[in-house]
Amino acid sequence: MPQTPYRLARLVESKDHPWYIVFYVWDAQKAKLVRKKDYDVSKLNGISLRRNFARKRIADINKMLLDGYHIDRQKHSDDKAKTINFRREYSVADAFKTALMLTKSTKRPATYNSYSSVAGIFVDFCRAHGWEKWPIKSLTKKDIISFLDYAQVKGCNNTTRNKYGGYIKAMMGLMVERGMLETNPASGIKREPEETGRNIAYSSDQVSKLKEAMTDLHPRLWIFVRFIYYGFIRPAELSRLKVSMIDVRSRTINLPPPITKNRKARHVRISPGLLGAIMELKLENCRRDHYVFGYNLQTCDKPLQKNFATSRHQKLVERLDFGSDYTLYSWKHTGVVDHYKAGIDIKSLQQQLGHASLQETSIYLKSLGLLADEAAFDLAPTL
Repeated sequence: MPQTPYRLARLVESKDHPWYIVFYVWDAQKAKLVRKKDYDVSKLNGISLRRNFARKRIADINKMLLDGYHIDRQKHSDDKAKTINFRREYSVADAFKTALMLTKSTKRPATYNSYSSVAGIFVDFCRAHGWEKWPIKSLTKKDIISFLDYAQVKGCNNTTRNKYGGYIKAMMGLMVERGMLETNPASGIKREPEETGRNIAYSSDQVSKLKEAMTDLHPRLWIFVRFIYYGFIRPAELSRLKVSMIDVRSRTINLPPPITKNRKARHVRISPGLLGAIMELKLENCRRDHYVFGYNLQTCDKPLQKNFATSRHQKLVERLDFGSDYTLYSWKHTGVVDHYKAGIDIKSLQQQLGHASLQETSIYLKSLGLLADEAAFDLAPTL
């Protein structure tokens, strides 16, 4: 038991002021108890999150006090270092909570929500096994695999299992970078084979009907669609596209990392069809910092409303009774199919799509029913 007095930590909740954890620790030089406040809990949103965070933080502080922690500015530097670094032994629950805080500042909200969901499922799994208070350094590859197996028993398919593994690997990678882990136990886990999904493209007849409907009712939407069709640019990326990113002289659209799906710079070649769509926008009369497709799909300084283009397009699809499989995103699939059938080589398609490898492009083309040439062996030799 410690020889110095203390007062255990407790949470102070307030409606009008920041929440904090307060405790009293012995100060050897002042020869009295001094009050300390920890305001980290107030950085979290939501009562439940704050209380859960505070419960663990209070347990850490109280353990430190019970173990004899006190303030002594004359102690040996090694003892000081031990006191300063006591929080580096993260538990499983705290390690993932910290990783999520780091992730939140670098990911888009939807991506962060996916990380948060997987982290929550994993920590719940650890809690059910009594692992959540284990040091994060004690987890092994077998423990991660056990969780992934558990997820599949609960109904996850191979694709979801692989995504779970990817999210956990990324979060543990952040822990390695910050010294919370020495190695990443989620690295090197075998990915399970995934079924190649079937992406749906519009037929030429459907394209004609949609073109007629859009040019009549929503001409700006028709221009938006052509950017997707010719440039293979995702709707979400188009909503963040600015005038300055389009260089007509070099026939290139430069998509910087912050607006792309994979956070990597991408350069889209402006084909004659895409150039025609760009000319209709008359961007030479617009400010370079304006959104190309801003509020109501107009070129302006206000961003496009969420799902604005998607909902308008979907109403047209429903009116034409094409079925729920057809979406605004189907224009990207349609563009790839038509460009491939027109003779564009797979390497050029890879660059326009922004894929990291030809294998990724091959898988995508396969999902569109391409690459398999049924007539290829009609010219086979005979004996």
